[in-house]
Amino acid sequence: MNPQRICRDIAQNLFDRMQGARVLELGPHNGTWFTPHILERAGSTTLVELNEECVDQLVSLHTGSADIVRSDWHRYVRDPGLEHDHVVLFGVLDHTPNPLGLLEDI
Repeated sequence: MNPQRICRDIAQNLFDRMQGARVLELGPHNGTWFTPHILERAGSTTLVELNEECVDQLVSLHTGSADIVRSDWHRYVRDPGLEHDHVVLFGVLDHTPNPLGLLEDI
């Protein structure tokens, strides 16, 4: 199956609940997978990515549509002032040394 179609299908089945919500996407990579589907639905979106090249791509694709933050997920989610209705972290748990700790911090 086509990866872009998989993303679209997941978005149609899960992300419709995000309509008008404040969404935090951790590890969007270059912003070509789920990010466009989130931006179509969310009221506001924050993208948190550590990889500098990916952040550059996010900036070129989504400036004005999302707040883009270059940061480590673990550090970012510990900010006590954060308020989001939904957190998207597809693929992130496979790439973190402490997945349960990240979920706890969220």
